[in-house]
Amino acid sequence: MKIAYILPVFPQRSETFIIREIKSLSEINIKIDVFTLKKDDSLFERSIVRNITYYDKSNLLSKIYRVIKNIIFNPLKYIKIFKWTLKNLGNCTIYDLFRKIRHLHIGFYLSDFISKTNYDYLYTHWRTGITISAVVNQLTGIKYSICLHANEIYTERQIDEWKFSNTAEIIVNNTYNKYFFNLITDYQFENKIKVIRNIPPNIDKKFFPRKKVGTPINLLCLGRLIHFKDHPTLLSACKLLLENGVEFRLVIGGDGNTYKLIESLAKEMKIDQYIQMIGSYNEDELWDLFQNADLFIHASGIGPGGARDGLPNVIIEAMMACVPVISTYISSIPEAIDNEVDGLLIPEKDPQSLYDAINRLNSDQDLYQHISRNSPIKAQKIFNKSNTVQLLKEMFNQV
Repeated sequence: MKIAYILPVFPQRSETFIIREIKSLSEINIKIDVFTLKKDDSLFERSIVRNITYYDKSNLLSKIYRVIKNIIFNPLKYIKIFKWTLKNLGNCTIYDLFRKIRHLHIGFYLSDFISKTNYDYLYTHWRTGITISAVVNQLTGIKYSICLHANEIYTERQIDEWKFSNTAEIIVNNTYNKYFFNLITDYQFENKIKVIRNIPPNIDKKFFPRKKVGTPINLLCLGRLIHFKDHPTLLSACKLLLENGVEFRLVIGGDGNTYKLIESLAKEMKIDQYIQMIGSYNEDELWDLFQNADLFIHASGIGPGGARDGLPNVIIEAMMACVPVISTYISSIPEAIDNEVDGLLIPEKDPQSLYDAINRLNSDQDLYQHISRNSPIKAQKIFNKSNTVQLLKEMFNQV
């Protein structure tokens, strides 16, 4: 079996779950080629796929030639797809329209490559690949499925019905994403949407249930540094810890456009000496970070335009490492965490509640141990590599 993966960027540090997915499928002799719009500048995990086609590295004349050639040979399909793209634009912005038309033509370009190889299936993560895969399907007849992720479901302004009508299956990785997508599409694709979990990481360390919180409390927060992750709430809770004489250290890992804002706020609150910002990290470093943490904090909320997390991988990873998690109860996070059983859940944008939760686990040793014991059991129950690989294999076999 041979699958063509269509991805915006490959490989990416922030998308290790896709790398794990491709590796796991390769282990059962499913051959995968990747078609990606952008070449990552890092050398991160580049060796896992033998054949990668980079759109951004292609010669401009080659792009124009292949697109025009495919349009000339498929004029009626081009007109039909273009009409579909322009249909029901609604509150679509000029940027959205430009992006759709660009992806349409990238689909015509990639079809010239994909049609020359006997691929059994097309699969894409993220909305960038949806238009491209839908166009390739129209030109080649190869079945395709798509995997949607949190932000593109919650912030999508326009649902292009033709792309979803023609897909074999629509994959999401948690039940809330399924529920929300059904709501915004009036349940018209309910028979196509399926929950397939992300493949969990391999753990190269032995983790045991924690006994008690250390002094100072070692807090850990990992993930993209973007606005809806709501680091200001975390910093405000840390300020309350300082004001009430609770010793702490906070490690913040990840990169993003709020890096400078977090640094600035920490200085303004006079807590910067207790905070270490480590920037990006790889999977090997991840487990060392968990090893040294007493509590994992996830203060993410709902941002402008509805942007939010679904069920962040890093919460599951913390639970697998027996690190008690304090998180907001947005989206599908309660699917992983039963309050006071597998972690503590708090309202978003509420520094006092976060402060109280940290203090509670600091003072209640029995609850701390209880959560630390239960966390890996729940994480392993939800995220299971063999189950995910089997479901993907069954999907690809529907050729």
